[in-house]
Amino acid sequence: MAHVSISLNSEVREEGKPLEEALLLLADAIEGFFGYKLGDPDINEQNYQAMLWATTHVSGLVSRQRPVYEFGHSEEQDAELMELMTGWLLKRAKSFLSCRAICVVSVMGCHTIAAEASLESYCLGNAYESCFYYFDGIIESGLVAELTPLVEGSDAPTIYLNSPGGNLQEAIEVGRLIRQSGMSTAIGHLDPSNMDEFGRPLGFPQKGICESACAYMFMGGTERSLENGRLGLHRFYSNERGLSSDEAQFLSGILVEYLVEMGVDARIFLAASRESASGMYYLSKEEGLEYDVITPSGYDDLFLEPYAGGIIAAARRLDPTRPYDHVDQVTFFCRSGQPFILLHAVSGFISQSKILGAHLGHWSDNVEIPTQSIAVRDSGDESWLTIPLPANARKYIDEKINNGTFAVWVQYPRASGGSYGVSLDLSPMDQKMIRSAFTHCIN
Repeated sequence: MAHVSISLNSEVREEGKPLEEALLLLADAIEGFFGYKLGDPDINEQNYQAMLWATTHVSGLVSRQRPVYEFGHSEEQDAELMELMTGWLLKRAKSFLSCRAICVVSVMGCHTIAAEASLESYCLGNAYESCFYYFDGIIESGLVAELTPLVEGSDAPTIYLNSPGGNLQEAIEVGRLIRQSGMSTAIGHLDPSNMDEFGRPLGFPQKGICESACAYMFMGGTERSLENGRLGLHRFYSNERGLSSDEAQFLSGILVEYLVEMGVDARIFLAASRESASGMYYLSKEEGLEYDVITPSGYDDLFLEPYAGGIIAAARRLDPTRPYDHVDQVTFFCRSGQPFILLHAVSGFISQSKILGAHLGHWSDNVEIPTQSIAVRDSGDESWLTIPLPANARKYIDEKINNGTFAVWVQYPRASGGSYGVSLDLSPMDQKMIRSAFTHCIN
């Protein structure tokens, strides 16, 4: 704890005590901020907000101590000075104060919730997958009616949520509308500082919260992702009065029925019920997957299979394919010492299309693959892309596998499905399987 020594005249010690205590709080906040400034950015942000809050508190107490006869200016100048000071404090403390007002300060820092609920539709570009809906604020009656025309007039695949909760019944109905519309749900907050001059976002929402009734709205998604946000549940309650035993039992039945309808493990209701109405139970990613609150994504662990006198290593996709994201399996193998990657896609219409480009790795760090070397075959609604790995890329491939990452992409025109590829995070066992598949070649 920071130490501040202030010597007050005994006659005014009680009068000055609130300011003395406020200065101690400010000193602690300053110590915390500069103590963590080079460390965890989330803790640093929380300490920064605490420092702003303490500064505002001190300034408010100081402003009340100034005797009128010491202003020394006209009343108009004094009024202007106080207006400027108040405006500056509100501007600097607005984010933290709004969080305090609805009790959503967490260990991840302050997550701002809109004072008035807002529901918007955005696109970051002209691509389908860049479009999304965004809900920010408290869930109130009428949200279903507001969302319905938006859903009917747009094909945005995902709705991002940033809410401390609200009307539980409305949240459940919105969840059902989201499911009927085939949308995915994610948690995220749009930072006003990351908007262009026209108020359009420059990126997808990040680091949001979805608590209480919002969690049930979130469960309506066909695919559900926490992203880097937080999902919180607790025991339900009534703002107007306590619930009788019969009412609680009836509401419990409605919620459990909804969870089953959404394909969520009803055990999560028991976990939430153990938390008090004023507390909050936050799900980890592991718990979210265990209870089917969030849906798996990416690729499963690799597996080995004997094939044609050799060994292949393959991984299957965990989440469904979607427009402009058709690949659902990747296979590693070698033939006559040449390593290959085989991509299977739900497509069936690309063999006659021109490949625009191909590369290993991501755009910022990649090795080109000659497009003429790639063999493509269609059958029904399936496509296979057989990609020989260039001899000059062997060292690059070994480094990527050793680092636990691997990515390959084949680019087609948007009309033919856009990019076909995979990006894998490899476990040590995955790395061994790929090396084995590149060593024991098939006939």
